Amino acid sequence: MPHSPRITRRRLAALAALLLGALLSVALTQLLAGETRAASSSRPNVVLMLTDDQTLEEMSGLPQTASLIGGQGANFSRAYISYPLCCPSRVAILTGEYMHNNGVHGNSPPNGGWPRFHAEGLEHRALPVWLRNAGYHTVQVGKYLNGYGGSPAPIPPGWDEWYGKLSEYDASVPGGRIYYHYRMREDPPAEGGVPCPSGGPKTPGQPFTCDYGADPSDYQTDVFQKMAVEAIRRLGDSSKGQTPFFLNVDFNSPHSPYVPAPRHQGTLAGLPIQPPPGLNEKNMSDKPFFLRRLPKLGAGKLAQIDQRRRNRLEMLRSVDDAVAAIVHALAAEGQLDNTYLIFASDNGYFSGEHRIRQGKYLPHEPSSHVPLMIRGPGIPAGGAPDDLVSNVDLASTIAQMAGATPLLPQDGRSLLPFAEQPSLRTFRPILLEGDTGPSIDDEGDEGPVARNQNDYRRFKKKLRRQKKRLKRRCHKLKRKSPRRAFLCYRKGVRNIEQEPVDTTYKLRAPAYRGIRTDRYALYLYATGEVELYDMWRDPYQLTSVTKAPRYRKPRKWLIARLDKLARCSGAACSAGIGPEPRLAKKRFACKRRGTARGRSPAGRKQRCLQARARR
Repeated sequence: MPHSPRITRRRLAALAALLLGALLSVALTQLLAGETRAASSSRPNVVLMLTDDQTLEEMSGLPQTASLIGGQGANFSRAYISYPLCCPSRVAILTGEYMHNNGVHGNSPPNGGWPRFHAEGLEHRALPVWLRNAGYHTVQVGKYLNGYGGSPAPIPPGWDEWYGKLSEYDASVPGGRIYYHYRMREDPPAEGGVPCPSGGPKTPGQPFTCDYGADPSDYQTDVFQKMAVEAIRRLGDSSKGQTPFFLNVDFNSPHSPYVPAPRHQGTLAGLPIQPPPGLNEKNMSDKPFFLRRLPKLGAGKLAQIDQRRRNRLEMLRSVDDAVAAIVHALAAEGQLDNTYLIFASDNGYFSGEHRIRQGKYLPHEPSSHVPLMIRGPGIPAGGAPDDLVSNVDLASTIAQMAGATPLLPQDGRSLLPFAEQPSLRTFRPILLEGDTGPSIDDEGDEGPVARNQNDYRRFKKKLRRQKKRLKRRCHKLKRKSPRRAFLCYRKGVRNIEQEPVDTTYKLRAPAYRGIRTDRYALYLYATGEVELYDMWRDPYQLTSVTKAPRYRKPRKWLIARLDKLARCSGAACSAGIGPEPRLAKKRFACKRRGTARGRSPAGRKQRCLQARARR
């Protein structure tokens, strides 16, 4: 009979400890699993971060952002701004409507800016109200809409917390009242918020105006970072019972004046920067008249553009730090996996492309093509959706994320399915549009200011002559091509920069409507001129093919669809239009030439016909 080992008390205690540890481990695993399920079943937070005038190419200055959001989520490589101008773009994001439906035509009153948005009553039906109705705690940090102000500036509806920068600019003040010496209208909670350097409200929890100075700690982007991080740490505290929150962070960078944070000034000095494609374009004969008359940029102008691009990249480094701080704050509070993060720009910016020194407004790629990245629950890391998307899609996207109900007809559609399934493709086109008023009969903000009565009479007489000429041209255009005439009476701009910071460079441009499909970009101007680009073959839009015989069928097809898209509303704006028509076959001429190297003319013709058959 084998010998049985002796079981001592020490061994019994060890076995009991192992068994107890195993039971505790199983219980802890079940508990953590239950907490994970509870967290995953709770409604997600949403954080929207928006830069100002940032181009797609300038993502090179945001490596942390590209890694933390784009690398861990979906990077939309074909994202466009429906109206590449600050205020109309931001209104489209808040409403989910194209400009021709929301009625905000520019940055300034009477037809644009925050006063127009406010007067139309759109604030009571915009995205923040939808989210608040859905039970979200809403927080605004940073720039709001151009022209936001008042005595005092009102707190827009739908926001539980408000830290809105007043729309001011003064070139004589360091930082231009944008990055230093600026003011913010603040409505923090009774307990919480970032202390104001000029003192808090007289009554805790009541709105007040905070003044920021010239101290390095007052640098605007860094202040916005502190406000966003403080709100996340306070609202994300699970011990207090979390309410889902929507945090909107609107950075001014890299908008002019070009003032980097002190720690980043000069960090890119001497670093070679690749010139943008299309810089100082050589042949402008294919462009509309208002661009053809631009001279080539000289060495001095090119040097200024190069320095401006460096300053802008240096400014974006502080934005990159802010995005990283926001992501890390969410992780520290255990909210990162239950939060959607969206990073985008309100429009792009020209830096010498097509000889345009600076500005936006126009539909071309440098102005309308922007970065867009989304990270969040259910979105696979490293996804690269290839479908065309627009800023009008963001309101519907956030509404679906939060389970909110829009109070306005949605011209856009949710991007969540495309972020979750990057291979999803459709035939929906994107509308691009720009003008600053209802018609040429309303001068709006583009009319000059008369200094005296005689100047005013001369101006009105000149304006009447211009209108007569324009009406004759429109009437002639209607008889020739009705579909190309629907824009003829629309107004353009006297300055594509459309900002008070620009007092010297004023490029006039007509109103336009454009359509962007999978392959083509067509722009129709109020002058009747048309630009057509084959984006597969010419991604930098160096050669317009509007007069090429091979593109006759696509051109007619695009203009017909633009005619409908420019007047669309609601779901009709996101309807597919099917694949583009094929190009006409390229003609291959076989010319009879003399003999060469002993070959007969008949043999050369035979080989030529065989080559044409292969093509």
